[in-house]
Amino acid sequence: MIQDDTDRLLAGQALDLSSYDLRGTWRQPELLAEQTNSCPEFPLDALPGWLSRYCASVSEVVQTPHDLAGLLGLSVLAVASAKRCRVAVNSSWSEPLNLYAVAAMAASERKSPVYSKMTGPIRRYEAASQMLAAPQVAAAELERRVLAGRLVGAEKNAINGKNNNDRTMALREAKMLADDLARLPIVKSPRLLADDVTPERLAGLLSEQGGRMAVMSSEGDIFATISGRYSGGVGNYGVFLLGYSDPLLKVDRVTREGFSVAWPALTLALTVQPSVVAECAADSRMQSRGLLGRFLWAMPQSRVGFRAVRDNAPEIQGGRDYDEAITTLLNMSPDPHQDDDQNWRMMRLSEGARRLHLDLRREIEPRLAKHQDLSEIATWAGKLAGNTARIMGLIHLAKHVHNPEPWRLDISTATAEAACRIARWAIPHAEAALTPTILQHSDALHVLEWLLEQPADVLTQTAIHKGARRRGWTVRDHLEPALGKLAERNWIRLADKPKGGRGRPSKLWAINPLARCPEAK
Repeated sequence: MIQDDTDRLLAGQALDLSSYDLRGTWRQPELLAEQTNSCPEFPLDALPGWLSRYCASVSEVVQTPHDLAGLLGLSVLAVASAKRCRVAVNSSWSEPLNLYAVAAMAASERKSPVYSKMTGPIRRYEAASQMLAAPQVAAAELERRVLAGRLVGAEKNAINGKNNNDRTMALREAKMLADDLARLPIVKSPRLLADDVTPERLAGLLSEQGGRMAVMSSEGDIFATISGRYSGGVGNYGVFLLGYSDPLLKVDRVTREGFSVAWPALTLALTVQPSVVAECAADSRMQSRGLLGRFLWAMPQSRVGFRAVRDNAPEIQGGRDYDEAITTLLNMSPDPHQDDDQNWRMMRLSEGARRLHLDLRREIEPRLAKHQDLSEIATWAGKLAGNTARIMGLIHLAKHVHNPEPWRLDISTATAEAACRIARWAIPHAEAALTPTILQHSDALHVLEWLLEQPADVLTQTAIHKGARRRGWTVRDHLEPALGKLAERNWIRLADKPKGGRGRPSKLWAINPLARCPEAK
């Protein structure tokens, strides 16, 4: 090796070894494609017509994968339908209709425009409801302040009255006012949505809003909140675990009166960057508490670089039908027994739907065993049957959106089949989101694609990190595991460091010449 080559390597530049015949010293690389977790696209045709058409149009106009609009569409249905009725899987098992969902896409993937369009009806309904309720809320607050003020006055008179008779009369009045104040209903402005909210405030909102709330955000800040942003790094999981399906959320406070919420129905719908998903998957606390197993995950294939570039984008189709349908669901009357343990409004499965759901459970169960394909995500897969039942209920309500009492109709075989298709779509996405080996493999494939685009056969690790890194990557946590996986499969290997020069040179990685052969790709 000549000195000029040494200087180039020490400067972090690539070295072309194409003049060297290295084929005899390499083994055939092992195909990474055999382990690629190819995530299918969301089956929009499994959704009712009005929802499928709108999701497809939004995806086409904004140029995003179907997974984003499809998962958000289900989440919007969940926000509108929660606490209205439940799905009876059998005589001893029922599911509510709220969902937890995450779609992971990188920056510049146009998550926010899709989020805005899909959540539009909910935001407009919330604003209209708040405006309509404003006079009632103001009157209730005024009445409470007047009663509280009179109570303060009566208490002072009961303490400082001129004589015993005055104090007795004041005390009697104070007791009556305290009783009136306690019985006065608390009227709050109606809310459906929250975004950057603390766990404590979210529990309060659930209490104020009859147990139904949604955290919907185009960012992943809520995961930082759950992990302890507002509590000194101590995770606060309670409301997020209990809000999924627990019968009671109970909050005790030191300085204020506590409260409880019967059968809280929290919906979470988040669009985040893949790095947020990777951080969550690596968080042992989130994994061990079972929080991540409650989510439906979407890990779409990126369309960046393949999007249509138009002068004038076409108009989104189906917006009016979508708005009307979601608004109709939002106006559905609450279940009068929603806070009881019985007498709920129940949507029951038809015989065909029951059979399909049972088949899905029988299909999944053996795959949860040790060393089987779903064993690494057994916590998630163990909840898939419940999530599937919820999706059945949501699709059923969406199909019968104009029926004033859709819970009186059985869930059809076709609806169950559509929900099971979505469940099977979700499995590889959950594997991609929650399985560390698949995350590492995705990184390795990304680095390999970059390496094979380079004209050089040997590159420094510094040069690879600069050229191939993704946002949020570190050498230790991302690049080195990816390079290690490629080395295990004979795509690259460490090369001898050049002699001479000053300082500590970066590691050198040589690309297998056989990798350039068409059959290796």
